[in-house]
Amino acid sequence: MLARTTLPAPVGNGLPDTGVVVSVCPEQWGGWTGRPGLEGHRAGRDWAPCFEVRRISLDGHDVSAEDPVVHTGRVLTVEAADDAAGLSVAITLEMEPSGLVRARARLRNDRDGVYQLGSLAV
Repeated sequence: MLARTTLPAPVGNGLPDTGVVVSVCPEQWGGWTGRPGLEGHRAGRDWAPCFEVRRISLDGHDVSAEDPVVHTGRVLTVEAADDAAGLSVAITLEMEPSGLVRARARLRNDRDGVYQLGSLAV
């Protein structure tokens, strides 16, 4: 009985047992079951790209995600790519003086051939 009380309580309704990290542009490769941030394909392939962060900039200056120093600024841009899928994405978040956050995303096809974009949402 003691062992049973030390186990975490079960989670019902088909929810994950641990927290799910959601990005600004959720990706299907990680198991996201909601609406993905990027919908598209290359003739039925490359429909679930796995983007890897290549560059982070804050107000135009490069910063590192591993940097222990907390940086503040108004415009954050994250550039990422999936070389296997031949896609690059840049997501920019801008904090307006009013408190409104403006989000923009740009997708680039880095490979020959057509990438059929369904939607790109942030």
